[in-house]
Amino acid sequence: MTLRQHVAKAMEILSTDGVRSSTPRKGIMVPRAKRKSGMRNPKRPPIREDVWGKQRDYALSVMMLCEAYDRTGYMLEWLTASDETAAGVWHSIPDKVICFECGVKRLRATVNERRGCPRCGKKMLTYVGIVCSDIKLVEAALREGGVGVE
Repeated sequence: MTLRQHVAKAMEILSTDGVRSSTPRKGIMVPRAKRKSGMRNPKRPPIREDVWGKQRDYALSVMMLCEAYDRTGYMLEWLTASDETAAGVWHSIPDKVICFECGVKRLRATVNERRGCPRCGKKMLTYVGIVCSDIKLVEAALREGGVGVE
């Protein structure tokens, strides 16, 4: 599954979180009127395991990974957008550069990329590049088993 599919599945699971649903037990219970005399205490069917808890854990771990690695705020917005609007979200990312050392933000055209940050001299990164690297980091974390439940 791609990262966008993981996020879509997590959003779907979280949208139904809190809805009460009773999962019926497996097996068939014999009504009291149709029991034979030898069936005094029929064996109760086993209780189904908690599927919703595992799905909720999966959804929360995917969303927590996305929140943890999103440095600009644009990655999660792009991941949750539909396919039709994702390109519009991607093009709405500003054409700015940022220095994470000192927090300087400038328009890309005003910065000489060879010299770097005007304050500290470190390399300045574009917002689009940061979002791309954040997406790659989340995909790597998902591949390594960052998701709590398979």
